[in-house]
Amino acid sequence: GANKYYTSVFYANIFLTAVMAVVAAGTVIYLEHLVEVPVNILADVKLLFVAMFVNALVSVVTSVFSVATFATNLLYIDSLRTIESNIIRVILTVSLFMLFEPRVSFIGITALITGVYLALFRVYYARKLLPELKINKKYYDFKKIVELISSGIWNLITRIGQLLLDGIDLLISNIFISATAMGVLSLSKTI
Repeated sequence: GANKYYTSVFYANIFLTAVMAVVAAGTVIYLEHLVEVPVNILADVKLLFVAMFVNALVSVVTSVFSVATFATNLLYIDSLRTIESNIIRVILTVSLFMLFEPRVSFIGITALITGVYLALFRVYYARKLLPELKINKKYYDFKKIVELISSGIWNLITRIGQLLLDGIDLLISNIFISATAMGVLSLSKTI
């Protein structure tokens, strides 16, 4: 039964990633038509978006592997790797900004590097802690996906609402005021 859920979620995540990749590619290609970006940093901002989208796609594909530390009651291992990835992110970000001309894409590049770092450890721990769970096409069961979606739909709605609350103000300020106003608002939210 566990293999059915494990495999079904993995393949559902692959499908979701493919759909997200198409949307992400369109967003990057037409970015200057969707939001106001100064021409002199357009390539850098597109690189930022590419890195952030790839990081999100890697996270979605490998999210099923994070069940290993939860199922074996070893959540602290995942927390330790997350702490390490945050330390690596800080070191990389500061280093890039100190060694090179500052670029907004450094944020996305460091997020991607640390996202891959976490993903690799989650795959490693899934294989080490739960060797009996295997991803195999014969275990795929669409009914398991429907069951999981129906039981988690309210969590999804809550997350989408939070995402809109956290980011829609930046988008609105960019579209209706200016890119500079969005930058000031983003900076003030960070502080």
